[in-house]
Amino acid sequence: MSEVDVKKADLYRVEREDGEVTNHQDQMNSIEQAVKSELSGVRAVIKQPDLVVELDISDIRQEEYDRGFAAGAESVCQPVDDDGIPANPITSGVFFEDDFQGGDLSKWSGTQGSAVSWRATEGLNGGPAVRFDYEIAGTAPYVLRKNIESEQLQEFYVWFRFKESDNHPTGCKFLKIFGSNIGTGYANCTAGMTYSNGKHKEISFGDGSATVNDTQATIRFNGSLGGQAFGSGISVDASTGDWFADDGNWHIFELHMKYNDDGLANGLYEVWLDDELKLAASNVINRNDANTPYPAQIGIGGYLGETGAPWSLHFDEVIFSTGRVGGP
Repeated sequence: MSEVDVKKADLYRVEREDGEVTNHQDQMNSIEQAVKSELSGVRAVIKQPDLVVELDISDIRQEEYDRGFAAGAESVCQPVDDDGIPANPITSGVFFEDDFQGGDLSKWSGTQGSAVSWRATEGLNGGPAVRFDYEIAGTAPYVLRKNIESEQLQEFYVWFRFKESDNHPTGCKFLKIFGSNIGTGYANCTAGMTYSNGKHKEISFGDGSATVNDTQATIRFNGSLGGQAFGSGISVDASTGDWFADDGNWHIFELHMKYNDDGLANGLYEVWLDDELKLAASNVINRNDANTPYPAQIGIGGYLGETGAPWSLHFDEVIFSTGRVGGP
């Protein structure tokens, strides 16, 4: 078998020693999965009808193995979906996914907000999506949540494609993790916008000093700490600054969150925008020992902080997973 050169800067290109070039998005997604799994000494095998590739993976993080990448396992990648969008590179560890192809929002839980609607042709490449129409401040019109309490996951990833209206004047919660509440409080987390201008500025959460943990502490994308996070010993390992996404284009957002263990400052947050690491923070306390160490619900869109001119927020494909999703 010929060797292949997998170029991270050109993920959809396979170049053999003989110079033959193959461009198959679905094949390269599987190859990217193997590269991202990064298991030392593991050979990843990807089989396709017209291409078989073996990759020796090195310099790997052991936790990726623990999240379900099996040594020597065969990975058969998914084809592009009905919209021509490459199938997501992660095929294991997904515990919820909605690409909105079903024609409704029935995969989600409970009451749907009156300003939330399924749209047949407003997604990426003209496919389906979910749309939030924002104008009046509040929560009820903008509710779309998924119950995941039964998963009891202390660590997880949330990934989605999203599109914001051009230069919108106000901001919403965007993504909120609702901690499980068994009568001893809860530990929430929000990756929200600034309410007055829609800027993506920070991750907010409670610092565990009380049993109700919501927005008392912040880790900002510029690397600074706010509220009760200041002076807490949190390590900001990567930061790039505040960012806007109100350009009318599709983007990919991914959050990695871990609740701390009882008595330990070992929680963490990581955020990627379009596969670029925007924030990494460790040594975090984001729950009280009396709180359960897992979420009850994950909500997208959500509360609008200020009333202003109307604008819209679209989501096209949402994935909750136990491993990093990434990908284009």
